[in-house]
Amino acid sequence: MFTQSDTKYHSISYGDYGVTLMLKLLCWKDPILGGNKFYKLKNNLIQAQKLGIGHLVTVGGAYSNHLAATARAGRNYGFHTTGIVRGETIDNHTLKRAQLDGMRLVFVTRKVYMNRYQDGFAESVLERTPDWLFIPEGGANSLGLDGCAEILEPLDETFDLVAVCCGTGTTAAGMMRQLKEHQMLWGFSVLRDQGTLDKWIVNEPRAAIIREFDFGGYARKNDVLERYCHDFYMKHAIRIEPVYTGKMLFGIEKMIRDGRIARGTKVLAIHTGGLQYLEPD
Repeated sequence: MFTQSDTKYHSISYGDYGVTLMLKLLCWKDPILGGNKFYKLKNNLIQAQKLGIGHLVTVGGAYSNHLAATARAGRNYGFHTTGIVRGETIDNHTLKRAQLDGMRLVFVTRKVYMNRYQDGFAESVLERTPDWLFIPEGGANSLGLDGCAEILEPLDETFDLVAVCCGTGTTAAGMMRQLKEHQMLWGFSVLRDQGTLDKWIVNEPRAAIIREFDFGGYARKNDVLERYCHDFYMKHAIRIEPVYTGKMLFGIEKMIRDGRIARGTKVLAIHTGGLQYLEPD
């Protein structure tokens, strides 16, 4: 029932530097529920179905891909959905779409939102006896980790370096479970995480967090990054956005040109989706 199709690969050669990058596109046909969001949600949906729960509750910011994906999953698979949203009431295309997909939105102050990791947070906000499955921000729970472990497949074992962008770090942590001994994983932080992502790579010599390409923080960008995303699309006919995948690919290319990725390295980069960001209001 909960399946994703059309994973594709696109090869990019940096011949002058002796490096080939393979871009793995996760469910490139679906800008809302596709990509790593599907992998994080899939096992949560299966769990809810097994338990006979028909209501999903989750949390996120006003521009959250996770909120949009959860709402779309609810519409596609018959779940009621509620999103607890950080900050003041706002009207944007992400939240409009979530509402059109049937999600009830509940806005809370940033101070209240800081308690989102505490037990009973959803109950305190919604003030009713829970008959829902609560999914943490970004799908960052054990079920989400299990789903993200499926991103790397046997075909991907030939690569030396695996790269993925990081928000909560759930995707990278799940992928670590399938990493082979000869492989290295780089997680490109897209926000000012101040060390919070390091919990995923404690005592793990095969992984590193790359922080220098966050462009100032989550959803921050500049003309250079926007131009890079536009030029990438014109050259490869593949859409990337400046919030997640664009930052990672910009960083990888710069590191290749700076000689920080050695000649002969076979690089696999994960296009995690996030294309709902590019959808018009």
